[in-house]
Amino acid sequence: MRIALAQVPSSLNVRKNIDSAINLIREAKGNGADIIIFPECYLSSYTFPPRPLDISVLDPLKEVALSSSIGVLITMFTEREDCITDSAYLIGRDGNILISYDKVHTCDFSHEHVLKSGRDFKTAIFDGVSIGVMICYDREYPESARTLFLKGAEVILLSSDTGCMIPRNEEVKVAAMQNALYIASVNPPGKDKGLSAVYSPFAWEGDTLLSLSDELYSGLTYADLDIPRLRKWRRDEDVGKYRHVGAYSIRAVQS
Repeated sequence: MRIALAQVPSSLNVRKNIDSAINLIREAKGNGADIIIFPECYLSSYTFPPRPLDISVLDPLKEVALSSSIGVLITMFTEREDCITDSAYLIGRDGNILISYDKVHTCDFSHEHVLKSGRDFKTAIFDGVSIGVMICYDREYPESARTLFLKGAEVILLSSDTGCMIPRNEEVKVAAMQNALYIASVNPPGKDKGLSAVYSPFAWEGDTLLSLSDELYSGLTYADLDIPRLRKWRRDEDVGKYRHVGAYSIRAVQS
């Protein structure tokens, strides 16, 4: 499976973002990609106050996914009845939405307090592979990747728009190792930003880094994921097989 990471900036012009996404999707397909992923809130731009979009803006992207036969993870602020969510949509090769995911761990200590948090982590089957989705601050909580692992995810697609990516990528690297899966993380370019990366879980067999972009690079990068090797790794190694879940409960401590 070939993943394309679109480390590209967004703009306040939604039509421009849609057109740019379409061109990048076609470019990724021309380079053999099976899935392309975009940074957090790429269509709406990650700006506050948030400018939510109607889900109908996905229609031209669904059409190009179908015509190009490629998967697309695209993101935006979405208006849902009386609330706004930070949402990611995984579009399949047939142009249908496989996952609609609302960011669970919103930054409620900051400007994201105006958003409604999601309530569930989701997976879907794409080309026979179980795919999970996370957004930015989700990476700070080990429960995010672990929940997707327990739901069968073999690959996690992670969209973000943030700085301080060096320690954040270390979190992604550890999550890939601990949960025996691939994680592809994409971030827009910029000073102290960028550093889109793909990690494998094969820490005991050498470096786990498959792809890493420079901070200021703008464009597509690629990584090839060896799914048969991953499945053999999961069969042969002990990751996750000997968890003692009965010891994980939290009990109140009385003073």
